[in-house]
Amino acid sequence: MGNPKSNKNKIVAVVIVIVLLIIGGLFVFGFNALSIPFFSDSHTQILVIGQLSPGERLTLDNLSSLYTYRERTAKDLESSSIEELDYYDIIILDQSLSEKSVSADLGAAIEKYVRQGGKLILVLNSATKQSLGINGLNATDSIGWKTTMGDVSPADCVLLSGNTPSCKEGNEIAVVGRIIRTQEHPIMAGVYMAPTVDQEPYSLLALPIKASAGAKEIAYFDVENTPQRVPAILEKTSFPFGNVIYFNYDPGRTVNIFKNTLEYLK
Repeated sequence: MGNPKSNKNKIVAVVIVIVLLIIGGLFVFGFNALSIPFFSDSHTQILVIGQLSPGERLTLDNLSSLYTYRERTAKDLESSSIEELDYYDIIILDQSLSEKSVSADLGAAIEKYVRQGGKLILVLNSATKQSLGINGLNATDSIGWKTTMGDVSPADCVLLSGNTPSCKEGNEIAVVGRIIRTQEHPIMAGVYMAPTVDQEPYSLLALPIKASAGAKEIAYFDVENTPQRVPAILEKTSFPFGNVIYFNYDPGRTVNIFKNTLEYLK
């Protein structure tokens, strides 16, 4: 028979090694990127804050073997913490069909989620206002993503005539045109122009925003009805693994680009 004390020490040593390997993996691959069978199933977990558009919902439903999503309103999550958000591999923040505010707690949690390696899809002017949590009131002294989520957003507001922030609700512009790839990128895999030249151009609403500091343009609108250059898709990474993709239109209008984005972020 072996020495019981020696065997116990060996077991303890093995357990310590396993724990260290898990912790090391979390730091190497990111807390959200590492998929451990003990803690999650094989599906990529997506949290939707706001409301999916019909095209987004159809795309996700058709990819149900890969993605599981849950929809919550910003009000549901107004006291949210990073621990609650950290369960999800991807967050889609799309309030384009609903009220466009987040609480200070939720905004701070989203910023921390991204900085700790989280993946966020931000749509149009979602989360441009800060909710005060009292009878639907919002702060009136500022508007924009820097107020609600720090500087993780790839998009930034500009001042229009009359000193109106371009990301304020009601400042959308009607765009008739095509989405053109700015550079080679996994999100635009197989797509140079959408729609293709044999199809009618898109007619949609976009915001006259600009890329924020440190962000890069993935695609832009080739607009037929205005000479203004309008970004369509932007990206900004946060060290070491966090990533935010900004859509200046409903991602459900471009199913393949949306699918590529989900694949890129998961």
